[in-house]
Amino acid sequence: MSFHIRWFAASLMLAILTLGGCAQPKPADSVDSTSTADEEMTIDQVPPEILKAAEDQRPGVEFRFAHKRWEDGVLIYKLEGRSDEGRIHAVEVTSAGEVVKPTATDAAQAPDSPPPPETPPSEPPE
Repeated sequence: MSFHIRWFAASLMLAILTLGGCAQPKPADSVDSTSTADEEMTIDQVPPEILKAAEDQRPGVEFRFAHKRWEDGVLIYKLEGRSDEGRIHAVEVTSAGEVVKPTATDAAQAPDSPPPPETPPSEPPE
């Protein structure tokens, strides 16, 4: 009977050790198409065709920041940069090179630019 217990214990240990190696975590560079979190990346890591699509959409913008995320099963790259006029631009491009959503803001009112002029409230007609 002790032979059967030892045989069972040895088989169980072998199964645990064999299957334990199958549950290794994914490498950091693996792509998870179910995640919606933005992953920061350097501009040098952006594929050239994605950078070209963004530059074609917003000529004269120096793109310096990039993120990527999955959205509805599509890999989206978001590139952000500043134009010579001080405006911040963001362009979202799919992994197929299609522009999704270009945006521009007033560079969050750069310190050297004056605030926008205030307009007086209009008075109701008499």
